[in-house]
Amino acid sequence: MWVALPLCLLSALLATEGNSFSYTGKSCLEPENCEPGPFSLTYPHNVTVRANIACCDTDGCNAGAIPVPTVSSVPNGRQCLSFFKSGADHWQKKKELLACTGAEDHCVEDYGVLTLACLPACSGHCRKCPATMWAPQPLCLLSAQLVTGDTLQCEVCASEEQSCSGPLQPCAPSEGTCVTVVAEFRLERNSFSYMGKSCLEPKNCEPGPFSLTYAHNVTVRVNIACCDTDGCNAGAIPVPSVSSVPNGRQCPSFFKMGADGWQEKEKELLVCTGAEDHYVEESGILTLDKFSRWGRGDIKLRMTAAGCGSPGACVKRALVKKYAQGVPEILSQAKCYPAPRAGGGIGEP
Repeated sequence: MWVALPLCLLSALLATEGNSFSYTGKSCLEPENCEPGPFSLTYPHNVTVRANIACCDTDGCNAGAIPVPTVSSVPNGRQCLSFFKSGADHWQKKKELLACTGAEDHCVEDYGVLTLACLPACSGHCRKCPATMWAPQPLCLLSAQLVTGDTLQCEVCASEEQSCSGPLQPCAPSEGTCVTVVAEFRLERNSFSYMGKSCLEPKNCEPGPFSLTYAHNVTVRVNIACCDTDGCNAGAIPVPSVSSVPNGRQCPSFFKMGADGWQEKEKELLVCTGAEDHYVEESGILTLDKFSRWGRGDIKLRMTAAGCGSPGACVKRALVKKYAQGVPEILSQAKCYPAPRAGGGIGEP
């Protein structure tokens, strides 16, 4: 007598570069884990997956075979940005624009087992399954661990200018926000700008402008915008400006920077201006993934500093803060509270 559970019958054909294999598995399965029907995926470099799943609920009902689905080669007018990573060494193929065919009219990002990971692709079947779902057979496990569906697509780019543009790319399931970050840094005699756009986890996106002013003419101006519809982070956002009119607050200020050892700077009393009415102190490393996509490496700013900041600067917190993909900040300390008025104490309103 079979256990009173629907039966999962899986028939699949997987083909990778120069290799292909087939698989059929039959077993018992919890009803909530069996989602019947055919689906197919096509990736670049002639990598394809074709699978079919049938479920039934009577004794021995999964005897026999079910067909592997076929996919028409006729283009359907859809296209996806696609790449393929496989193998123990995680080699990666260059991204390419893939023309979808037949019923494969969705872009899908897959995470799975059997050396498959991070696969934006075209698919004719969207199913959303928890990543922790288990099934008795290896390929049932693979199918259950795929995280697919109509994912958010964001513009992705990075630039040393205050604007950039790039292709729309599908986000990971946890990344439900598109983010734009623009910044201007003035470090004594040097200055540079940065803009980055990417997908981001909603919990990490804290929108709004903020500014910091330290001793020795060091300034940081940042603006962050978040949105949650496809391509909503196209375009540019402004770098915030700071009024030069004193606001009656002041901060003890210093700035230390250097990769090979801190460059000690003498503390000075800094007169705060404009909206910068908070005392901000921080110590850590900010990484800007400015050029890594083109092979020029990251920029790392290692600093310990204190000075005047706008209220939005309180977004800085100890440990790790992720502003965008490739733009993490790791702080060993972060303080932010109202700056003292002239003649008052630290933290006095």
